[in-house]
Amino acid sequence: MKDRISDVVIGSPEFLAYMTPPADASRVERAKFYIARCTPWCGAFRGTSLVHRFIDECANEINGPLLVDPIFPGDSKMRSPIAIAMKMIAPYHMLRSPEAQVGATFLVVTLENCFRQISGLLDWEGKWMSSECYARALDQIPERYKGQLRKSRHRCSDVALTYELAIQNFNDVRAEHLRDLDQRIAAETNGNNQYNIGRRISLLRHRAAHGNPVGVDSDGIFYSLLMIILVMSDPSWSAPSHNSYR
Repeated sequence: MKDRISDVVIGSPEFLAYMTPPADASRVERAKFYIARCTPWCGAFRGTSLVHRFIDECANEINGPLLVDPIFPGDSKMRSPIAIAMKMIAPYHMLRSPEAQVGATFLVVTLENCFRQISGLLDWEGKWMSSECYARALDQIPERYKGQLRKSRHRCSDVALTYELAIQNFNDVRAEHLRDLDQRIAAETNGNNQYNIGRRISLLRHRAAHGNPVGVDSDGIFYSLLMIILVMSDPSWSAPSHNSYR
């Protein structure tokens, strides 16, 4: 078996084997596998239809049972906007697809909110939960980010910086998965990828949030897989009854 994606030929038996996760891998581990193997670079995807099928299946699980009686006749029976966004991306993954642009724009903005929650220091709007939280952030964040953080005394609105705060929370299993994923991507790209997950998201997130979704759909598969990791590794996650992300 070859060591990296660049060493295998698309369509070959080696490629199919390389792109297939272990049969006993959990949903979270499968999502991490697919990111590292199929989309380690921003805006690029090289994988099989198994990835799209996997995203659709996870969207159904995140959504839970369809509503039997919508509030208004004819309304969607879906419960989760995240699941809807993922289901818009999975079958419509070609560039400039309207469905993928809409779904990816929603997910890339929602991911920042997830990082805020994981950090344990920021509220849903990115404001510091207390002055003690701000002081703790300054104390624990790597030195290279301290100058930027000192300019964010009231709120943190930079997804790359929010991500750095999230992965510093060693009491949250989701942060552990994120750190592991960064390491897997680095190994897959032979250390040539200069962007960690936070910086990668920031490349397109600010553009999308300010009304220009062009290009954000190119990373829709990555956003969907990352959302699977964050939702399904949430300590409160329960497939039949989970409501935190709905």
